[in-house]
Amino acid sequence: MSLLQIVFLVLLFLAVFVAAFAVMRLFSANPVQVRLDEIIGRSAAAERDGSAWLEQIVKITGPLAQLSIPDKGWENSGLRARFMHAGFRNASAPVVFFTAKTILAVGLPLALFLGFTTSGVRQDTTTTLLYFLLAAAVG
Repeated sequence: MSLLQIVFLVLLFLAVFVAAFAVMRLFSANPVQVRLDEIIGRSAAAERDGSAWLEQIVKITGPLAQLSIPDKGWENSGLRARFMHAGFRNASAPVVFFTAKTILAVGLPLALFLGFTTSGVRQDTTTTLLYFLLAAAVG
């Protein structure tokens, strides 16, 4: 590996790490604020269980989930039972699941494409197509 590739990978790792940490800080409950809310008598239950931000995510990603959500009748299928057994009883759980499924199926080949174009690796078309299909299948 060249020095440029190592620097690129380190910067990519740092960017993903900082983004994940920022998201965790943004959506985690502040224990001091929760305690103050309890002292003054405000109900902070909606903020603590995260339902407000989950509703926003479902509202934003709902159309994206429609790309991979099964046709009618899936509510009574084995998939719904698997959600229930896993503890996801919220009505928005399937929307979040199918959104993540769609994002991964499209995002992994896109990330692979960006990796190929920035690294300058030259491969034949068949090998590149195989990598893209494998990334989409993993996603």
